[in-house]
Amino acid sequence: MPAAVPMPPSDSRDPVSDFSRDVTSNPYASPPVSRETVWSHPSSQASSPLPSPDDLLLPGGDERLWTVVSIKHLPTRELWSMTRNVLEFSLAFLIFKVFRVPNRPSWAAALLDLREISEQEIPDQFTEDFRNARELAITLGFVNPCYLTSPTVGPRLGIEMLMTTPDGRIQLTFHRLLCRDGTVRLDETRQGFYSRLAGGRSLITTKAMPEPRPCSWQNVTRMRTKSFEKLLERHRRLLAQQATRPIDPSRLCEESLEEDKRILRDIIERGLLREATGHDIIEIEKRYG
Repeated sequence: MPAAVPMPPSDSRDPVSDFSRDVTSNPYASPPVSRETVWSHPSSQASSPLPSPDDLLLPGGDERLWTVVSIKHLPTRELWSMTRNVLEFSLAFLIFKVFRVPNRPSWAAALLDLREISEQEIPDQFTEDFRNARELAITLGFVNPCYLTSPTVGPRLGIEMLMTTPDGRIQLTFHRLLCRDGTVRLDETRQGFYSRLAGGRSLITTKAMPEPRPCSWQNVTRMRTKSFEKLLERHRRLLAQQATRPIDPSRLCEESLEEDKRILRDIIERGLLREATGHDIIEIEKRYG
């Protein structure tokens, strides 16, 4: 179950501590910079010549860099599903679609090139969260933890833990995501359960939060709870009514990546993502070092 496409953050909070740690050997990531450099306004940074867009060698194939489309170009029905309430939707619609205030991309990711990492590569600020989630998942009967991330340009960091039941009927997902734009921070913990159904369909039970509307083959239930136990109880009740196709626990990452690619291609076709350009990458690097 892939990470949902995040909307630009809507609330101002404290900066993320030491956000510039790199979690993989990432050919697209900006080099680490100090807190002062990261949080200073671009006009106050020391000017240095940047390459022109034509000089940048961007990834190709499944490693292409994608970014969220600007809100003024986002389909209205997608904007509705990605806002938390009527007030937030109304404000976003008025500001970005009626007055067409521009919002610039703050990151770009090779979303079709998610990759497995080791437990030792989890950043320090996430270590306790993942340890607690893993221990709880084990008590609920889940096995075989593995971790995924993707190459990213800009101030975004996401790590996903996958586990499954021994019979492969249910996959657990625990995802920590940090994203920043100026002094606004998005700090999310996503958790949920996924099962493969007959006919190429999917059953998903997840914590309620703004995210794109489901793909046509997904049966999604969202609950306002932080409890793994309550989510799992609801998922099992729904799963009992369905014919399932088990996930091979030894191929957990491979099968998850296959489903991620199917969902992400659908999201791209629906207009939520666009391919990042050389201008986007230069702008991101100018803003964040």
